[in-house]
Amino acid sequence: MNRFFIIALCIVIVSSASGSASDTIVLKSKPIYGKEARVISFILDNNHYRRMRLNDSLSSAILDRYINELDNNRTYFLSEDVKSFEKFRFSIDDLTRSENVEPAYEIYNVFRQRYSERMKYVIGILTNQEFDYTLDEYYETNREKEPWANSIAELEDIWRKIIKSQALSLKLAGKKQNEIKEALDKRYLRFVKSVSQFTSEDVFNMYMNSVTEGNHCDDCVTVITLPFPFTIYENTYTSTNIGSNGEIHFVTSSTAFPLARR
Repeated sequence: MNRFFIIALCIVIVSSASGSASDTIVLKSKPIYGKEARVISFILDNNHYRRMRLNDSLSSAILDRYINELDNNRTYFLSEDVKSFEKFRFSIDDLTRSENVEPAYEIYNVFRQRYSERMKYVIGILTNQEFDYTLDEYYETNREKEPWANSIAELEDIWRKIIKSQALSLKLAGKKQNEIKEALDKRYLRFVKSVSQFTSEDVFNMYMNSVTEGNHCDDCVTVITLPFPFTIYENTYTSTNIGSNGEIHFVTSSTAFPLARR
């Protein structure tokens, strides 16, 4: 996953809406996510410190950012996948205002499919290979500016070079072939387990990371008056407190209920 997450208003769902075991199998939106996305769209339009409106231009940037969050080194998506996401380029702004966050899940589920395909190939085939290190070939470690792969065969060759490079590093560290295989298998099985535990809530949080870019100051809270009532657990709110470090609280006269985390 992309390690360069943007500081954002990452919405977290309270206990009754949090991820469950079944949530990791079917990743889809929930009504509460759309409602919170609508709140975020209002904040961007009216209170963002850079006066950035959620419009077609920002929608395009959000799409690029979200794809990059998922596959910043361009080793999972195919060019045809990325082309299919173009239908969202200038509509994320309108969808967000209408409480629709389906692009997050459609794109992520394609990523999850491609990720599964690559991990099966790595663990089932590549970690069992003994590579020929006498061949004169190179691997571009930073692929952020490289074109997307056009075929599965092209992706498989990219991954062959990735695993070959990692196997060579282990070999130079004095590892034997069986130790190299064991180390690589453990590494990628750990990656598979991590992604398999991703929930619908996690997908929503990452999507909101791509939509938002933080507050206007350090360690402060801004009170935002909402243009519409927001109801959750039979409580209706007309304002929210936005923290510069990524928290959002819906406030009553007596207490604050945190609905977000950093």
